Amino acid sequence: MELKITEALNQIEKVLEESKPVFLGGGKIAVDKNEIIKWIEELKKELPSELKRSIEIVEERDKILGEAKKESSILIEETQQTINHLIDQHEITKDARQKAQHIIEMARKDARDVQLGAIEHANEKLKEVEGRIKITFDTIHKEIGSFENFSSNVISTLQKEREEVRDLVSRGVHRT
Repeated sequence: MELKITEALNQIEKVLEESKPVFLGGGKIAVDKNEIIKWIEELKKELPSELKRSIEIVEERDKILGEAKKESSILIEETQQTINHLIDQHEITKDARQKAQHIIEMARKDARDVQLGAIEHANEKLKEVEGRIKITFDTIHKEIGSFENFSSNVISTLQKEREEVRDLVSRGVHRT
């Protein structure tokens, strides 16, 4: 995904670099508009896939959290069964209660640790995607700004050159 976006931006840059100078353009170049539009359309197609990847990461996080909750429920149920068994043994009831409480606390701690780990993992993935999307948007924004400046300069140059041609024609018409 990121590769296709980078490729499209590289192609736009290549088109700009390989464009031929405009006659009397003062350093201006003629750009193949269709080629630029083709690569911009490619960028537009690829951005949704980056967003789709973000959604997949969120779904993966939700799945991990669901599994963590399931595991914590199993741990708590197993702990409860252990507690019930210890209570049944009258001579060690006091020790059983203490051990059961410790097991419950450990199970809850383990469940929290699993949940926190899953949340941290999902957060890291989301940060990565956010960073990629930000870089992509920044690059696109910069490229579009450069293209707009370039287009404005080309239009301005063309207007000046038309004025010069008009002046030459009008001076030539009045002399005859």
